[in-house]
Amino acid sequence: MHRFADYVLIGGKMADEDKILIKEQHEDIASKKALLLVADHNPEKTDITRISLENFIQVILRSKCVVWNGPMGFIEKGMDESSLKLAEAIIVSSAYKVVGGGNTVAFLNRHHLLDKFDFVSTGGGAMLEFLAGQSLPGIIALQN
Repeated sequence: MHRFADYVLIGGKMADEDKILIKEQHEDIASKKALLLVADHNPEKTDITRISLENFIQVILRSKCVVWNGPMGFIEKGMDESSLKLAEAIIVSSAYKVVGGGNTVAFLNRHHLLDKFDFVSTGGGAMLEFLAGQSLPGIIALQN
C-alpha cells in the first residue's frame, strides 16, 4: 500500500470546522491512511493551544517532508505566536520544506523567513489539489 502521508496536521481555520466531519472525510481516503492530528484552539479561538503546537512540532522534527498551508492563529489580529513557532520548527528540521497559501507566504515574508523554505506557492488551495493528484485547469491549458 502506498501512503500519501504519515501524518496530517490540521490547525488554524480548518481545525475550527467540525472535527467529526474532518475525521470522516479523512477516513474516506480508502488506501491512503495517515495519522490525523486536529489542533485544539484556545477559548477565544484565536490560536491553537500550546499542547497542540507542541504535538505538531514533535511530528515536524521527525518528518522528511513538511507541507504547510495556512497559519495556525488569527494572524490578521496579531495572533501569530503559534505560527511563528511552527515556522521556526519547520526551518530547523531536516525536512524538505513546502509552503503554500497567500496568508502563510505573506506571514513568512513579513518575518523574513520565506527564503528558508525549499518550495513556495502563493496558491494554497491549488497547491493542495495538485499534491492530491487533481488536475488543475491552468496546467491542463498549458499542456494543450
